[in-house]
Amino acid sequence: TIYQNRNRIEEALLDYDASLSLEPHNGTAYYNRGRIYQSLKRYEEALADYDEAIAHDLQGAAAYTNRGDVYRALGRLEKALTDYDEAIRRYPTSATIYNNRGVAFLALNQLPEAMADFNEAVRLNPRLANAYAGRGAVNGSLGQWPDALAEYNEALRLSPENVGALVGRGAVFVALGNSEEAIADYDEALRRDPGNTTAYGERAEVYRGVGRYEEAIGDYSSAIQLDSGIANNYRGRGFAYQFVGQFEESVADFDEVILHNPEDAKVFMGRGESVRSLGRDKEALENYEEALRLNPQLVPAYIGRGTLLFAMGKLTEALADFDEAIQLGTQEAAAFYYRGRIYYELDRYEESLADYIMAVGIDPGDAAVYYARGLAFETFGRTEDALADYHKAIRLNPADAKAYAARGQIYAEIGRLDEALADYDELLQLDSEDVSSLFQRGRIYQDLGRSSEALNDYDKAIELNSHDADLYYWRGTTKQQLGQYAEALTDFDQAAQLAPEDAAVFLKRGQTLNALGRYEEALSDFDRAVELDSENEAAFASRGAVYLTLDRFEDAISDYDQAIGLKPQNADSYADRASAYKALGQQQEALKDYDEAIMLDPALSQAYFYRAEIYDASDRIEDALADYGEVLRLEPENPSACTKRGRCNFVLGRYQEALSDFQKATSLDPGDADAYYGLGDTFRALRQFPQTLENYDQAIELNPDYAAVFLSRGQTKFALGKVEKALDDYDRAIELDPENAVA
Repeated sequence: TIYQNRNRIEEALLDYDASLSLEPHNGTAYYNRGRIYQSLKRYEEALADYDEAIAHDLQGAAAYTNRGDVYRALGRLEKALTDYDEAIRRYPTSATIYNNRGVAFLALNQLPEAMADFNEAVRLNPRLANAYAGRGAVNGSLGQWPDALAEYNEALRLSPENVGALVGRGAVFVALGNSEEAIADYDEALRRDPGNTTAYGERAEVYRGVGRYEEAIGDYSSAIQLDSGIANNYRGRGFAYQFVGQFEESVADFDEVILHNPEDAKVFMGRGESVRSLGRDKEALENYEEALRLNPQLVPAYIGRGTLLFAMGKLTEALADFDEAIQLGTQEAAAFYYRGRIYYELDRYEESLADYIMAVGIDPGDAAVYYARGLAFETFGRTEDALADYHKAIRLNPADAKAYAARGQIYAEIGRLDEALADYDELLQLDSEDVSSLFQRGRIYQDLGRSSEALNDYDKAIELNSHDADLYYWRGTTKQQLGQYAEALTDFDQAAQLAPEDAAVFLKRGQTLNALGRYEEALSDFDRAVELDSENEAAFASRGAVYLTLDRFEDAISDYDQAIGLKPQNADSYADRASAYKALGQQQEALKDYDEAIMLDPALSQAYFYRAEIYDASDRIEDALADYGEVLRLEPENPSACTKRGRCNFVLGRYQEALSDFQKATSLDPGDADAYYGLGDTFRALRQFPQTLENYDQAIELNPDYAAVFLSRGQTKFALGKVEKALDDYDRAIELDPENAVA
């Protein structure tokens, strides 16, 4: 014992060994030797000695406390808690034991229990700095940063040399965005304990976060030198090496992490980025694929692989990756930007423009996206919009040669030659061969434009309480409104686990599954919603909608009957039931329901539209015309309604009105073959044959299998004396429609 007190450890161990060989039942000797083994981190030997000490009826709490500490050091936390419980039973006034048990609860993420123990420790000993530090750790885990900071401050007031409190407070400062204060705490912790691996590792993380990569690398290296078994330090250093362009070193560190943890998807992703920078594209693809195998939700890996595939010219595969990243709800501008570039390369300009708008909305400071959007605007002839984007690109990046080139080209085309000259002068000073611009920002949020704020609040709430089904339900509802159905489904799954008797959860999940096209699963959820709440009108209506999609019209009508019985003022249910009747050919029943829907909701445009179709099919052209007019009053830019009304006007011989409708339809939807067909028929009726053929040609280009257009074009060509060409069109019409007697 004297040797032990004087830190002559080896001599103490020899004496304890001798003592126990002479007196093998000496519990005190086992206990004291266990303490030495514990201090030397020889935990298994310490455990064996504490077991013996306890087995030989050593009185008091110390052996249980120390054995609990050893179990905690070994990560055997449940056993640690058992020992701490016994120690507290034996010594209920020990603040230290409560504190140590609190640390074990904290490691198990049992935060309320941990806080209770730290509170009791403080009550028993208001000067126990470690207990305040423990409370700080609990508050930090809950994201309650001001409270955490206050606790760590108190711990350090009581014990300024408390390294654990310094490291913990450093982490709080990081969370609060106070990087310099965090670094100061880690500095002080390392001054007091130069061998503190945690302080090196966490300071390295801060350095990496603020872009001080060389210092981060130094700290990671120090931490690794002290303890080479902590994979996270290799991981962080690997990413730091990546940022400073030391890719070989980065790969070596990632390999070390993979050796110890082959399930770390982000490390495979990081390795992929590093080997890609080394020109090892095939290896990079393999790394991205492994990352996604390990974590199919890892959005940056889809983006990384997508950009690599794009650079390799594999546009279809790259497009699939960006689609997946966006479907997973990414807020990375790169996904939308590169998908926009792919759409542009594929001549899908409208989709390209939409993606560039999203990219700008997420990152309005990227000049490259403004340049790309300017190019897209140019494809639509929107010169002023394109110019505005090139202006922004240049303002953001005055060295953007491609933007100067694009703007200069527009200035030249519209005759603003002095400005064009100035741009080309600047271009030549920068890079005479560089062409760049970026695409302007656009709209991001829907639903009152405040969805992001709502999601942020739900996220924070779930961090504090992950067992409240309502939080997942409403976050899922918000994502559903945003069209982020896959993410919404994840939230509704969680809500359903937490509240398996809540019909509303199954209703929402069913609606989300329906939106994802997973109809049978949706039906199952709606069945469950109805089972739980037989008066849930929305569940019947939603199930009816799925039946309607699946062409199970009788089932749909049955459900809409139930929905209307529960809520007879719901115009949508009447309109949807009418659609089912219409599909079954029960036109009178359909008309009655459309009438009722319109009476309940005079702004329900779909009811007017489908009622008009029935009128049209029944030769009630004036009635149909009136209903299509009502649709266009409610939705002035509805191309289908324009086309349909145009056809009614044509039938009634109102050719100018028909022309106006068809032309508006084509301006709203340049891909509407029916509208061009209508224009062709109208021009034909007006005997304006060049325009007739031009529009028939356009309709056929959009729909090469449109038999009626081939017939009409053939008739027009025949009337113009182009017999052979007419025959070709008649042949094609008959090929497409062998029952076409006129052809």
